[in-house]
Amino acid sequence: MRKWLLWSALAVFLYGGCSPGSKSDSSARPLLIRTSAGPVLSVGGEIVTGDDVIGSAMEHNGLVVPVQERFREMAETMDLERFKEQASAELEEILDAKVSSVLLYRQANKEVEGKGNVDEVLAKQIDREVRQFVDSRFGGDYALAEQYLENNDMDWKRFRQRQREKILTNYFISSQLPEPRPVHYEELLARYEQIKQERFAVPAAIRFEMLDVQSSSLDFGQTSQSRHGLARQFAQVLAEQVRGGKDMGTLARQYRAVSLVSFSEAVQPESLARPYDVLARQAEGMSAGEVSEPIEAADGEHIFIMRLLEKQSAGFRPLAEVQREVKQMILNERRARAVSELQARFRERAQFAEKDEFVDLCLEKIYRLYNS
Repeated sequence: MRKWLLWSALAVFLYGGCSPGSKSDSSARPLLIRTSAGPVLSVGGEIVTGDDVIGSAMEHNGLVVPVQERFREMAETMDLERFKEQASAELEEILDAKVSSVLLYRQANKEVEGKGNVDEVLAKQIDREVRQFVDSRFGGDYALAEQYLENNDMDWKRFRQRQREKILTNYFISSQLPEPRPVHYEELLARYEQIKQERFAVPAAIRFEMLDVQSSSLDFGQTSQSRHGLARQFAQVLAEQVRGGKDMGTLARQYRAVSLVSFSEAVQPESLARPYDVLARQAEGMSAGEVSEPIEAADGEHIFIMRLLEKQSAGFRPLAEVQREVKQMILNERRARAVSELQARFRERAQFAEKDEFVDLCLEKIYRLYNS
């Protein structure tokens, strides 16, 4: 409920705001400014230094680390020119994302500037984000969370500012998205057909119980007849007794060479290893409740009598069952495309003529950091 109230409050401030580019300072291209301390970028009136870029947070190997950490191994194992050659494309993407994020945030900040208690609403949401961060990542241990931030060159002030940037930017993006249009059945059906093999396939499955007759353990006394032939005859008698209502467990206890195998859960037929793989082929032509004729394993040692308890053919969950999931997927994909297009416009705006020079500066800073 609290989050809904925040969304509602911000929606009042953001909806009806200007579209991207309607404020003159946000539409200006980044400008490279050469100072006595080195080149910096002016982005929508905000100064971005090389240290800001290489010290900003990014996801790497499942952790949130400074950008510079992503390039540590490369910087430590290559000479400067090779390092620049290998790392420049990725750092350029990081710079584009950084600059476009600044532009997005500046635009979002403009939309809520001077509009009532939005700072108070944001502060409460940021407090909740801090609590969630401490609770979910560190079991509520504030000191551990603080140590983590310090290890990643961050303090609580910068962390809270990042949360503000994320919240405002996300709400600004949402305010610029088109109203959702209905998802028609034809679109649902087409998307279902595209993804059903990957998302909604139902594998074949069988559940059964069986008697396992081990031919070599049967005792027929002195006889000139084939032991294997006698074992088949014995298994046939057992099969007839099971079909006549005899309990499999009772039969297994009655004969030393006969054991009962029962599955409490259905299994996929292809998962049955030898010698039981023959049961999968036999089950294809059987119905649930049916008792098989004796089934000889490939090794000639085992003869099985199987009662098929359950059988599920391979197929797909029907559209009627997964319609809500498919609809939500379509809506999510539409939103993702719209967000991507909006972000692409800001990324295009993030381009500037001297980008190579600034990327070069950032790479040299990273290289010196690990090779000083």
